[in-house]
Amino acid sequence: MSILVIDQHPLMREAVGALICRLSPTINVLELDRFAAVSPTTQAHARPELICLELSSPDARGIPGVRQLRRQFPDSPIVVLTAESAQEYEKLCVEAGANAFIPKSA
Repeated sequence: MSILVIDQHPLMREAVGALICRLSPTINVLELDRFAAVSPTTQAHARPELICLELSSPDARGIPGVRQLRRQFPDSPIVVLTAESAQEYEKLCVEAGANAFIPKSA
C-alpha cells in the first residue's frame, strides 16, 4: 500500500508521514513537495491507495490540483489537509473530488 503526502513544507510532510507509518509500518509513504512530482513518482510505484495534500503548492494551487488528482486517480481517496479556510474551501474541494477536508487548525 502506498500513500502520497503532498505538501511544500518538509516538517508537515514528515509529520504526516510519521503518523501514517506509526499507524501501519507496512505502508509506503511517498512524500512530495509539489504536484509535478506526482506523475514520475506514481510511475515508479503502485497507484496510491490514499492521497493527502495541501492546497498551496509552488506549481499547482488549490482546486485545480484536486481536480487533476481526481482525474489521474479516480479510485483513490483524496484528503485535503490545509491551512486554507474551511469556510472558503471545504465545499469547493469536495465538489472538485476530495473525499475529506481537514483544516490544519483542527
